[in-house]
Amino acid sequence: MAFSGITLNYILRVNINFALVAMVKHGPANASAAAVNHTASGSGEDLLFLNGSAPWMGLYNATDADGGSAVLVAQEKKDATSAATLAAELDMCPAPEEHTESHATYHGDLPWDEWTQGLVAGAFFYGNVWTQVGGGRLAEVWGSRRVMGVAVLASALLTLLQPVAARASYVFLIFIRILVGLFLGVTTPATQALLAGWSPPMERSTISSFVYAGAPAGTIVAFPVSAFIIETMGWEAVFYLQGTLAILWCVGWYYIVTDSPKDFHWISDEEKQYITTSIGISKNKKTPPIPMKQMLTSLPVWSVIFSAVGNNWGFYTLLSIVPLYMKTIMHKDIKTNAMLSGLPYVGMWAWSLGAGVAGDWLMRRWNVRTVVVRKIANTIANVGPALCLVGLLFVRCDWWATVALMSLAVTAVGAIYSGHYVNPIDLAPNFAGTLSGIVNTAGNVPGFLAPMTAGYIINNQPTLTQWRKVFIIAAVVYTVDAILYLLFASGDEQSWNSVPDVADPESGGAPEATQQKGGSGDAFKESGVLRGVFVQGEPREDAAAQQRERPEGKGASRGSEKAVLQSKPSGDDAGHTNRAYCSTEGE
Repeated sequence: MAFSGITLNYILRVNINFALVAMVKHGPANASAAAVNHTASGSGEDLLFLNGSAPWMGLYNATDADGGSAVLVAQEKKDATSAATLAAELDMCPAPEEHTESHATYHGDLPWDEWTQGLVAGAFFYGNVWTQVGGGRLAEVWGSRRVMGVAVLASALLTLLQPVAARASYVFLIFIRILVGLFLGVTTPATQALLAGWSPPMERSTISSFVYAGAPAGTIVAFPVSAFIIETMGWEAVFYLQGTLAILWCVGWYYIVTDSPKDFHWISDEEKQYITTSIGISKNKKTPPIPMKQMLTSLPVWSVIFSAVGNNWGFYTLLSIVPLYMKTIMHKDIKTNAMLSGLPYVGMWAWSLGAGVAGDWLMRRWNVRTVVVRKIANTIANVGPALCLVGLLFVRCDWWATVALMSLAVTAVGAIYSGHYVNPIDLAPNFAGTLSGIVNTAGNVPGFLAPMTAGYIINNQPTLTQWRKVFIIAAVVYTVDAILYLLFASGDEQSWNSVPDVADPESGGAPEATQQKGGSGDAFKESGVLRGVFVQGEPREDAAAQQRERPEGKGASRGSEKAVLQSKPSGDDAGHTNRAYCSTEGE
C-alpha cells in the first residue's frame, strides 16, 4: 500500500508535465523546427517555409494563424536550402517529414509560452515545501496512516478541479497546483515515519527502495497512460480519471494499513516479534521532543539536505524537460513522446530495486558499513546522470543516442533510494518524519526553480544551444552534490536521537533507549539487537563472552533468529564506545 501510495503521489504530481504538451498551443518558435523541412508550391515557385505560413522571399517576422510571431524562411527554387542545412543554421534539429502531421495532432488551445508553462509545472512545489516538516512531525504524533490518507484524499479532490481551473486562467491552475503540493508535501515524511516503525535495519535499503520505487513507477504509468487518455478522451480526462483512482486508493489504505506491526492482523506473531525487536533499540515508543539545535548543527544532516537539493535539481530538470525536449527538438508525436518520456523511468524503477537489494546484501554478507553503502548509492545517482547530460552536448540531433543517454541518466537516479533518501532513518529513527520533512523542504525547492530556470533559458528559443545550457547547469549541480555527500555523510545513528530515562511502560519501567556519550562519531550500528537489551560500555564485554559461549549452528528460520550485539572496535570505529553488529545463529 505504501508503494502504491507513492505511485499515486507521483501520478498526481507529474501528470501536469505531460498534459501541458497537449494543453498548450504550439508557439511559433516550437513549431518552426517541426516544419523546417516542409515544402509547398505556390505561383510556380517551390518554397521552403516555417510554421506553415504563406511563402515570402527572404527572412522576416510575421503573424501566423495562431496570432503568434513566426519566423518564415523562403527561398527561390534556384537556391533552395536543404532542410538539414537550414536546421543547422537555425541551431535546431530537422523534423522527419513523416512526423510533421502527427506532431500537430496534439496542438492545444491554451496560449501559454514556455515561461508560463514553467510556472504551472513548478506550482506544485510552491506548496510542497511548506508542509514537509509539519507533516513529518504530525505523522510521528498522530500516525502516518491518518496523515497520508487525508493528504491523498484532499489531493485527489483538487485534481478533479484542475481542468476547470486551467480553462479559467493559468493563475487559477497554479493556485490549485499549490494546494495539491501542500497536501502531498506530507506524504514522503509520513512514509519515512511509517518505515521507521516497520523496517528492520538490515532490510531497510530493500524496503525503502521498494516503497520509493513507486516514484518512477508513477511516472511510468503517468506518461503512457496520459497519452492514451489524451488521444482517446482529451487532456481533461487525465485529471478526472487519475483523481478518481486516488479516491479509491484511500479506501483501501484506511482498511489495510496500521501505524505499527503490533496492530496489523495480516502477519504472524513471529513476524511481528522479529520486526519490533529489530527496531526496538533505536525507536522510542513515546514521541520525544525534537532536538532541533543538535539536528540543525549536524554535518551528516546537512549532507543529506545538500544531496536532496542537488539530486532533485537534476531529477526535476529531467522530469520536466524530457517531454518538451522530445517535442521541440526530437519532434515526436504524442504517442512516441509518451513512450520515450516514460522509458527512462522503467530503468529507474528496476535499478532502484536492484540497488536496494544489493546494499542490504553488502551489509549482511560482507559487513560493509551503512555509510559506505549510502555513499556508493548516492554517487551513482549523481555522477551517472551528470555524465549522461554531458554526453547530450555532443550527440546533437542523433535521437537514438539522445534517448539512450536520457534513459541512462534517469535510470542511474534510482540508486538514490538506497542513498540519501533513506539516510534520515539511519541518523535518527525517532525523528525520521521530522528530519525527512526538513530535508524535503529544502529538496523540493528545485521542484519549481529547475523548471523555471529551464523555461527562462529556452523561452521562445528552443534551440540546441539553449538546451545545452540547461544540461550543463544540471550536470554541475549533480557533481557538487556527489562531492559534498562523500565528504560529510554518515550512516550512524546520531547521539541526539536517543533520549535518556524514557521509561517503557510495557517492560517494567526499563529505559527504552540510552543516551550515548562521546564525540560526534558515537553511534551504534543500526543492525544491533540483543532481544531488547542495549549493551554499552563495560557490559558489552559480557555480551561478547555470552556470544562466544553459544554453540555454532546453521541458520534458523527467520522467526527464530536471535540478533546478538557484539563489540567490534576496529578501524575508524575503534574509539567509539557503542558499535553493534548483527549476527544470527541457530538454536
